[in-house]
Amino acid sequence: MRVLLLICMLILAIGVAEAAESSIEIELQPSGVAREKIDIEFTALQDAGKVEYSLINKPENLVVYEGNNELSYEITNNEFYNIVINKDVTNGQTYRLRLEFDIKGLVSQLDEKYVFSFRYERSEKLSNLNLDVSLPRGF
Repeated sequence: MRVLLLICMLILAIGVAEAAESSIEIELQPSGVAREKIDIEFTALQDAGKVEYSLINKPENLVVYEGNNELSYEITNNEFYNIVINKDVTNGQTYRLRLEFDIKGLVSQLDEKYVFSFRYERSEKLSNLNLDVSLPRGF
């Protein structure tokens, strides 16, 4: 099988912070569902009790971590799926969070080929982005 890669799908929006570094791992399953892991390092721009991260597609089985600690969150859906993470942040301090979730709709079939579509809009202050995509055997 052949896989065509198109980079286009995810939106980065950290409401009260300035992202400095991000790492995204995507493990594609034969079913077309992807397991995504996002590590984000950011500096708070103000004191706040919440941090927001936005996605275009609905995340399923979402877990948010700071280190080994699981953080609580809510998901709101307006134009995007906004993940509102309950995390106290202090202006000028740097934090590292990890989001892990499943997401559908990244792979579609076109004739005998599979098309992987992923979109990422970066923060202007993002200095480093690592993207790792793992394909199933035989793709």
